[in-house]
Amino acid sequence: IFYLVPFPEGWVVRPIRFDECADPDFGHPGFWEDTVAGVLAKQWHSRVAGEFPTPDDLRAELLPLVYGFPRGRITWQDRKFVLYYGRNFEPFMKCERKTVESHFGIQGRCEWQFDEHEQCQDLDKERVREVLHLRDDWKAV
Repeated sequence: IFYLVPFPEGWVVRPIRFDECADPDFGHPGFWEDTVAGVLAKQWHSRVAGEFPTPDDLRAELLPLVYGFPRGRITWQDRKFVLYYGRNFEPFMKCERKTVESHFGIQGRCEWQFDEHEQCQDLDKERVREVLHLRDDWKAV
């Protein structure tokens, strides 16, 4: 699974492979809670410290916003890799498909398919934009 998230210097892919997880049911909510929300809090805290005194306070605010950023998952299906995503990548994110594929070692060996379950959710997106003071906007439902 992966997220495409903004750091102050630009958008980055945060991946995790299922073979790196002890829990076979680990998904986007677990990855967000265990890793991504904390990484974002550390990256953004100095810019929003007036509103959130500590990185942990910012992390707590981000925790419920699991579906605010572009994300996807990769599966092995019918002897090929299939990457499911919500078509939320925007040109300003400067993330090409090969960038995501290279994080998983499947560059050029992957079929991309839309999955409505991977779309950003508008309420989460708008709240995360507000919390991090993001001007960028991306598609959400």
